[in-house]
This record gives sequence, C-alpha cells and structure tokens, in this order.
Amino acid sequence: GWLERLRSRGGPAGGALARAGDCVIPLRRPGGLAVSRRAAEGEGSCRRPGPEEEPRARKAPAMEYLIGIQGPDYILVASDTVAASSIVQMKRDHDKMFKMSEKILLLCVGEAGDTVQFAEYIQKNVQLYKMRNGYELSPTAAANFTRRNLADYLRSRTPYHVNLLLAGYDEHEGPALYYMDYLAALAKAPFAAHGYGAFLTLSILDRYYKPSITREEAMELLKKCLEELQKRFILNLPSFSVRFIDKDGIHEVDNIPFPKVSS
Repeated sequence: GWLERLRSRGGPAGGALARAGDCVIPLRRPGGLAVSRRAAEGEGSCRRPGPEEEPRARKAPAMEYLIGIQGPDYILVASDTVAASSIVQMKRDHDKMFKMSEKILLLCVGEAGDTVQFAEYIQKNVQLYKMRNGYELSPTAAANFTRRNLADYLRSRTPYHVNLLLAGYDEHEGPALYYMDYLAALAKAPFAAHGYGAFLTLSILDRYYKPSITREEAMELLKKCLEELQKRFILNLPSFSVRFIDKDGIHEVDNIPFPKVSS
C-alpha cells in the first residue's frame, strides 16, 4: 500500500513522512522517532514513547517523617531516626540530616541508597564551591542547585527517589526553609513536612503557626505534631532528631523519645 511506497521512497534526512494532515514526524528508524499506527493510517494521533523508551520515576517511599518550622530568626527541623527496609526495622538511631555548610542542613528521606548518595553528592559540591570561591552558598542558592540536580537526574535513566527539606540561615536573607519532592518541585515555605505523617500534622501546623513564633512555642508545636503521630500513625516512630539553625550555626536538641499511646 501507500505506506510501503513511502518507506521505499524515503524522505528528508533519510526518514519517510506520513501523508499530509497526519503527524509530520519520521517513521521509525534506528535511533529515530516513531509514528503510531493510527497516525500512519491517517487518524493523526501521535504516539508517546513507551516505557521501554522513556523511563518514569517511581514514587519515593513515604513511611518516614520530616518537619521544618521557620521562626523570625531561626529554623527548627526534626526527623525520625528509624532506618527500615520494608516491614523490618534495621536501626533506631539513623541520622537523616546532612550538614551542607555551617548554617545549612539538608533533610532527606526516600530509598535508602538514593538518600545517602544524592545528599552526599550535593554536600560535597557545596563544600567544593566554598573551597573554590572562598565563601559559602546561601540557602536559596543551595536549594536551587539541589533542585537543578534533582531535575536533571529525573530526566535520566537513573532518577533519585528522594524527598527533601533544606533549611538554613543567611546573614542577608535571614532564615529560609525549602520544600522539595522527588519530582524536583521546589517551594519556599514557613513550615513543611514530608511523609505520610505530613497528612496528619499539616493541619496542626496551619492552625498554630504564626510568623512571630518563639523557639519555645515552636518546640511546643513540634511536640503537638509528634504526639499526633504517636496517636494516629500506625507505624512505630519511637524517637526523633531535632535541630535549630540560627545566626550562630546548627544546634542539636536532645532527641525526643515518645512512648506509644495506648488510646
């Protein structure tokens, strides 16, 4: 038929074209694009690349929990300390916060190998930037650098399945908290959370947060959120790592263990 004649006749750049009114893209050639059967038959419908041609990112696991609260001159961040594989708990003292610089922390959850590899890759590049230029990246610059790398890898065959919070303090910009997900969406927020626990605690943050929140009030708000997790969330998150970030750097707060709520 006409399709075989077009194939034998060839076209621009060695690829045959469909007839007028259809998708004007080359028919399948080695290393080239593809035209759907419907388009070749004149229905004008272009086929999207199949799974074997275009890898798709899988959703990152959400059994972990991250939270960040921004105050007037500080950022309060917390993460659970459980390292688990499927239904097995491997350890209960796993630190999910990575120190990017003296005043920037990256909180990372997701697939076990991806979290460490991606966070350390960003960490070493931020430190390399300081050695080359003599000064550190601001939280905003670090967030955009992280987001760009996450977006680039998302479009490759080896995407990172991680969810991130980046918190930091800059002398000129003040405190900053950034939310990033595994699809490389970036947003600056006064408070943020990741994981299934976020569904249970974002309403609490929305209800009690205020821009002028003090450190004591922020700690009380954090405790409200963690107590809600212990009460409502079916998984066991027994302890949390808590840190403050301000003009003086990063400060560790004693880990907060919570007994399981019976009712």
